[in-house]
Amino acid sequence: MSEFKAIVSSGNRKLIGSLSDRDSAPGQVAVVHNAYELRCDMFMLPTQQGPIGLHKNTVVSVDAEETGVDISVFIDNIRWFDEMPDRGQKYDLMVAEFEDIMMQTRAQRAGLVTARNVPKSNISLK
Repeated sequence: MSEFKAIVSSGNRKLIGSLSDRDSAPGQVAVVHNAYELRCDMFMLPTQQGPIGLHKNTVVSVDAEETGVDISVFIDNIRWFDEMPDRGQKYDLMVAEFEDIMMQTRAQRAGLVTARNVPKSNISLK
């Protein structure tokens, strides 16, 4: 079965995940698989020329779950990854970074050490 990645807005939440039906459209109810919530926070920074608003997109888990969830939502708006200029790559990277953070957090709670990316210049093989 094919999965189609998308950002699905329900009006209240924006979810990043996969839909099994490419024909899903606004006004329908669909199940978003392996979903995470996409949030956009705005920070105001004071400057000499006046305040500047900075936007930061973040990925968070849905309802404090430790992994992506399957969630049924009413579709208010939908953006398909394959229709985006970068084919959704920046969102895939955001999800991958979040999943890596969650994995490291679970390992730390369990008292385990996980491998991390180490620059090649810091590796010495003897």
